Amino acid sequence: PLHAVGVLVGKHGALRAQSFPLVDRRIEAMIADLTAKIADRRARRADPNASKDGEEDEDVKAMLEIHEKVTSACILSSCKSEKEGKARCCYVFCNKLFKDADFLRKHLVSKHPTFAADLLLVEDEPFMRKRFEQEDLSQRPLPPVEVEVHGSLELRSVRELRDKFLPPPLPPLPAAMTPVAATLSVS
Repeated sequence: PLHAVGVLVGKHGALRAQSFPLVDRRIEAMIADLTAKIADRRARRADPNASKDGEEDEDVKAMLEIHEKVTSACILSSCKSEKEGKARCCYVFCNKLFKDADFLRKHLVSKHPTFAADLLLVEDEPFMRKRFEQEDLSQRPLPPVEVEVHGSLELRSVRELRDKFLPPPLPPLPAAMTPVAATLSVS
C-alpha cells in the first residue's frame, strides 16, 4: 500500500518523519492507473513506432499507402504539370506554382484538406467498417432523446423511456407448459 509522509514535532521541538498509510482504495487505484499511463507514455516517447495492436499498425500502414496512391493519381489527373518538372495547384483560386510534385502534394494536404476527400473516403470505408464492427456497441450508452413534456423539450435517456413505455419482457415458460405445436413433430 502507498504511504503519505508527514513531519511530526516531538516533545522538545525535534522533527521526525513518519509515514501514514493511505486507506482510500479509490486514490490508490487512481495513482496506479496514472503510474501505468505515465509508463506507457514514456515507452511510446522512447519508441514512437511501438503500438499496442499489431493489426491496427497494419491497417494504418495500408491506409497510408492507399492515401499516397489515391493522392498521386488525383494530382496527375487534375493538376497541371509545367516545364522543368514544376507543378501547379489545381484550385483556380490558388493556382500556385511549385518546383516539384512533392511540394504540391504537401501543399494540397495542408492547404486544401478536401482535395480528393471523396475518393479517400471510398477507399477508407472498409477499414472504418472493420473497426466499427469490432467495437462492442452494447457498452456505449445511447445519446439522450428529446421528449416533449407539457410544451417544453426535455432530454431523457433511452433506458428511461424504454422502461416507462415498453412492458417488461415475459419470463420464459417452464418446460411443462411449452406450446402444443412445438411438441408435435411433423411427419
